[in-house]
Amino acid sequence: MFLLIVVAGLATGLLFQRKSRISEKHYVPRAPGTVTFSKDIAPIIFAQCSNCHRPGQSAPFDLLTYAEVKKHARDIAAVTQSRFMPPWPPEPGFGEFTGARHLSVDQIGLIQQGVAEAALEGATSDLPPSPKWSEGWQLGEPDLVVQMPQPYTLPASGKDVYRNFVIPIPTTGRRYVQAVELRPGNKSVHHAFMLYDRTRQSRRIDEEDSEPGFPGMSPPVSANAPTGQFVTWQPGKIAFRGTEDSIWSLEPNTDLVLQMHLQPTGKPERIQASAGFYFTDKAPPRGVSRISFSV
Repeated sequence: MFLLIVVAGLATGLLFQRKSRISEKHYVPRAPGTVTFSKDIAPIIFAQCSNCHRPGQSAPFDLLTYAEVKKHARDIAAVTQSRFMPPWPPEPGFGEFTGARHLSVDQIGLIQQGVAEAALEGATSDLPPSPKWSEGWQLGEPDLVVQMPQPYTLPASGKDVYRNFVIPIPTTGRRYVQAVELRPGNKSVHHAFMLYDRTRQSRRIDEEDSEPGFPGMSPPVSANAPTGQFVTWQPGKIAFRGTEDSIWSLEPNTDLVLQMHLQPTGKPERIQASAGFYFTDKAPPRGVSRISFSV
């Protein structure tokens, strides 16, 4: 039996592969005045930052051009040096993860040196192509798409809202799930957990509330995450199909329970998230267990 490690608060959704501590290298500075945005910094920003820092995404400003990066250069240097950004909580050197997003010592050093030396732009011929993203589903067209039956209106101001939305999943037989991709549909969504309830208890609680969904950070005990995958959504998360060991069974008459953390933006926000399911005909070859830690 495989063990799947779940660390509370991790914005990963990825599988732990192996544990092996590696020594941190030290940054070797480049010759003064040779680090430029076009040649050295843009490849890092485009690969690790722009996915969230672009129009329509959750980040508060865009990082797609030299002017945008220079405007926020000191902040970028500070948050990357502290490893606050990009959001990847695992400490480097204590394990390897599929799709790791932390910056290397060399990448952090290049940003520090570039900012310290006035953030030179460099030759436009050195600039890599502007990054491109899929406007639709990251994993291609899903086999099944479900959506919140009714939109929820988040007030313009006030405290953060934790709310659970129940979505019936129209399946009549057991299906094997390879991946689930969530499209929150609004920048006010801070993060979301995708839970599954076969008992109808979450649905009954939802029906007692006059608004779509029901409040709270603790959904019914009947609503659980499947084994095998981290079915969560956080800004910038890259959808992941997993491996044959992470396939899980979706039983008929199951409800999807979206536990969402919502943040007011200063104006009313319309929330109507949707989720895409990707099925496979292969049953999982072995069982997977999950161990939870609080940090």
